[in-house]
Amino acid sequence: MALTKLQAGGVASNLLASNLSLSGTSTSINVDPTGYNHLLIYIYHTDAGSSYELSVRFNSDSGSNYKYMRTVEDANGSASVDGGVTTSLFLNQTGAAGFASGTTNNYHVIKAFFVNENDVWKTIESNTIQDTGSADVQMFNAAHWRNTAAVSSVQVISTVALTSGEIKIYGVF
Repeated sequence: MALTKLQAGGVASNLLASNLSLSGTSTSINVDPTGYNHLLIYIYHTDAGSSYELSVRFNSDSGSNYKYMRTVEDANGSASVDGGVTTSLFLNQTGAAGFASGTTNNYHVIKAFFVNENDVWKTIESNTIQDTGSADVQMFNAAHWRNTAAVSSVQVISTVALTSGEIKIYGVF
């Protein structure tokens, strides 16, 4: 296991998946988190032929196992808070403002904790900047994947086939 990056403060990480292209309505990436405490997931430059919404699943789990609370500042500068249980972790203001086609300034940083543990739910934090074409939407998520399995894959789901997008996944010690 070669160390590829040492960050400030002594936090070490390894790149597990790099510059993988996202396409279609679902892309699944297998990961081996053995030896890591957390995953750091970057999803960026996403686009589709029409407006779309993105979400993430772990281990292709499509059950109602994602409990979330999100804070959103919408394109008009209005803040809101909501939460609930769903079948995937939202990466945009799902149901209110999808991603606009033709904009690729969409960035998502997802931190998943305890990914190698087999007896705890996984804690998830995410931060998204969404380009709607005329303004930006900022979203913060605090969530749990209510599953005790170790993470073995990350699945990116879109409501419309993606024409571009990339993902990087780091294992963090």
